[in-house]
Parts: sequence; structure tokens; C-alpha cells
Amino acid sequence: MIEEIDLLNMVERKRNDIIELTRSLIRIPSVAGEERDCQNFILDRLNRLDWKMDVWEPKISELKNHPAYSDVEKCEEVRVRNYDARPNVVATLQGSGGGKSLILNGHVDVVPPGSREMWSHDPWGGELEDGRLYGRGAVDMKGGLAAIIAAAETICEAGVSLKGNLILESVVDEESGGNGTLACLLRGYTADAAIITEPSQLSIRNGIGLASTGTNQYRIKVKGRSGHPSSLQFAEYVSAIDKASAILGAIKNFNSIRQQERLRLNPPLYRMFAVTNLIGVGKIRAGEWFSMMPNLAFIEGSTQCYPGENLEEVKKKFADYIASFANLDPWMRSNPPEIEFFGIHIIPTEVGTSEPIVTTVRDSARRIWKVEPTLMGLPGGSDLRIFTEYGKIPALLFGPGGGGLHAVDEFVITNDVIDITKAIVSTICSWCRMKR
Repeated sequence: MIEEIDLLNMVERKRNDIIELTRSLIRIPSVAGEERDCQNFILDRLNRLDWKMDVWEPKISELKNHPAYSDVEKCEEVRVRNYDARPNVVATLQGSGGGKSLILNGHVDVVPPGSREMWSHDPWGGELEDGRLYGRGAVDMKGGLAAIIAAAETICEAGVSLKGNLILESVVDEESGGNGTLACLLRGYTADAAIITEPSQLSIRNGIGLASTGTNQYRIKVKGRSGHPSSLQFAEYVSAIDKASAILGAIKNFNSIRQQERLRLNPPLYRMFAVTNLIGVGKIRAGEWFSMMPNLAFIEGSTQCYPGENLEEVKKKFADYIASFANLDPWMRSNPPEIEFFGIHIIPTEVGTSEPIVTTVRDSARRIWKVEPTLMGLPGGSDLRIFTEYGKIPALLFGPGGGGLHAVDEFVITNDVIDITKAIVSTICSWCRMKR
């Protein structure tokens, strides 16, 4: 009769194969909007399991009326603003009955690598150095995807029969709002619990994530009056860039205010983070001609809020602050900047520490890591709220650590990938129950 220790030993023997699987995933570019090739690779791999497979392209018409929908059609960052050739892949192992069901969820899309010259490693190379695998998406979250695929393979290769259903979801479009996971929920995929293998050990070692923040994209349209650079003495132009620079200062001040509000709120799962950025600027654009002062500038970014805060209230507070600041400037008083919220819309969420799935994962991690796991909140948005807030499915974030999240020289720690795989195998056996 196979025991948990036998399965953990199998994972250890598969170490090189799991690392190579992670490397293969990294080497397939899957920037949001271009996930098909990587999903096809995952589909081919999962087809070996002889599980029930489901592959489909989400339809915006079926998503857009749901409150969790993020408007991908307005997201300029995504090169394909629909889901043509962007399939979700779901594999299901049907249990015999009498056990609890579990969803393992990971997203295949990654953010762009940015300027290649800034990287020390090829962003699509999957280069291994000193126990680190480098590349765009390595920690966010190809390492986590590799862990759940490897866990599923281990269960099958060992001939383990489960009483509860096990569902593996490889989804698209997390980075621009989470519509891939939403599509799975609307397709009827539900369970007694879910694990998302986001990098919970990124900021805190040995972490299990029980919360994630809310976030919404914003765009501020700043107005000026165009003119030739030499015509300032005649007051013929007002540079929108100059006015936007002032707005950037206001955003920085608002961020300081929000940090003080966060300290007063003092969310328990975020107390280990001394300072967190609660509003960011990701894009600035202005101008059409080098010798024409611009009459428009645009600032885009995201604002965040913690569990216990209301996202709509935070958005209103931000808009009111920008309006009040602009009113101090004579030009902007007459030509007020316009702010809109669009695209990504993620509400904050938090899972109770006493949830059975938390206890199960915590016990499994403790056995694998030989240390007490830290329960914490993820300082960013995630698909967690799709399960907890909309699907009413207890869920948590549990994935390998690394560095370079949304930055150059992103990497995942290979030992973490192996340890997470082991802990997930252990969790599957405890949660879904092995049939003896």
C-alpha cells in the first residue's frame, strides 16, 4: 500500500524532470494575449494523464455582465483584446466519492519582459544558475504551474485513487484582471477548496497567502495648450507635461496618505510589511511632435486597497484628492484633469485562518519545510477573490519563491518548486483522501 512518504520520494526522484518542466514553460513566451503556444504545451503534457480534459476560449459576452469581470477590451497592454486563440485548459480526475474536491489553479500569462538590454539573463532562456531558474514568468508563475502539473503526474504515476475530485486549471489572462479563472467558475468548475500557486514565498519565506489586495486601473487625462517651444514669452502654450509632472507629485503625496491609513487599519496578515506602495504609476505618455508642446498628457497606473477597505471608496478618495489638488492651479482650475477607472477591477479578499484547507496545507507544509509556515497576505491583486468572494470557495495562495516579480532578471528558486510540489501532493492525499 502506497504511503505519503513514498509519494514524496517519487517527487524527489523526479526533481530534474520538474526543473526541466519549469524551464520548458519559461522558454515559451506567453505574454498576456499570446498564451496559446504555452497552453498547447500544457495540454500535451496533461493529455498523458488520461484525465477528463476541457479546452475552450472564454467569450467576453459570457463574462462582461459578471461583477468580477475586468474589461480586457479597454486594456491597451494586452495585444489581443479578446480570447480568440487564448484557451483555458482544465483537467479533472474524478474521485470515487467520499472525499473533498480540490482545485489547483495557475495562470500561464506573463507580463512583457521590457528592454532586453536590461536583463543579465535571456528572459525566455530558462537559464539555471545557483539553484535559480531565470526568465520572464519564472516566479509569476511558471514555477507554480510546474508544481501542480508535477503533483498531478505523481499522483497518477503512483496509481493513487482519490475519493474526492481533483481539478487542475491552467488559465489565461490573470495579469490583466483574472477573466480566465472567472471563465472557469462560470463554466461550472467548483470545489470544496482551491489552491492558487502564486509565489507566496516571494516576500516572506515559508509563507501561505490568505489574502490579496484590491486594485483598479486609472487614467488621468491632463490638459494643456499646444504651441511652439519658442512662444512661451507670448503665453501661447501651456505644456501638458508640466501639469502632469505636478499631478505626479500629488499622486506621491496621496500614496503617503494611504500608507498612513494602512497603518491605522493594521490588517493582521500584512503586519510583516513595513511599507507597501498603495498607488503606482505605470505609464506616462504625451506629445505628437518634438517641436510642439503637447496639449494632452496621460498618466496611468493602479490604486490598491486592503481587506477591510472598500475599493469604490478608495477610488473616490483618490479622484477627489486629484481634483482638489488641481483646483489649486489656475490653469487646471479652468481645465481640470479627467480621471477614469477602467480595465482591471479586483476587490480585496481574505480567508479565515481556521478554514480546513488552511489547516491542511499548513500541516503539509510544516512536514515538508520542517518549520512553522507564516500566514500572510499577498501585497498585490490575484485570482483569489474569484474563488472566495464570487465562488464562495475557500482558497489560498501557495507557491514557490524567487525574485524579480514584474522586473528584470526574474527567477524562481528550484528547491522551492520541489518543496511546493511535495506539499501539494501531501495536501491532495489528505484533502481528497486516498482510497485504500
